[in-house]
Amino acid sequence: MVELTLPIALQILQTAGIFVGIIYYITIMRNSQRNQEISLKNQELTLQSQELARKAQEQSLGTRQAQLMMQLWNDYDDKFRESGIYWQNLEYDNIEDFVNEKVDDPDFLLRDSLIMSWYERTGVLVKAGLLDIHLIALSYAGATRKIWENLEPLLEPMREKIQYPRLWSETEYLCRELIKYMDEHPELKT
Repeated sequence: MVELTLPIALQILQTAGIFVGIIYYITIMRNSQRNQEISLKNQELTLQSQELARKAQEQSLGTRQAQLMMQLWNDYDDKFRESGIYWQNLEYDNIEDFVNEKVDDPDFLLRDSLIMSWYERTGVLVKAGLLDIHLIALSYAGATRKIWENLEPLLEPMREKIQYPRLWSETEYLCRELIKYMDEHPELKT
């Protein structure tokens, strides 16, 4: 039989201590690895949640834009159509004479207010990012381009005549953005 001496007892305790230390280290490493896996899963879930929230926000924006377009289409009544046709077929030989003659004409101002208020409101929505210019391009590109061709030369003289430098500024913004968009997307040209 082996006698248990102090050096042997210390060696056994030392070996047992090392063994316990190894088991403790392995346990700590496994827990750390599990915590990392849980953290990665939480990050993945957070990313998935953010993606779902982004998609819901896009869908909500799309729904809101569709509602705005429906409202714009509802505004497109017979008087608006007549006003649009007038502006698309507008002819004048002398801009100054035209401006001086029309600026006080109530019929012209009525037609003007119908079409320009629609374009002003639509321009505000596009400028504010609430309405995608693509939707306008699909719906009103041809008429808008023709109206702008007739309106653009009148813009500065009208602004000067009535002393209002922002006259039809949102209409101008909308028309310029629409023309730029149409130039970038020739497949939509009408």
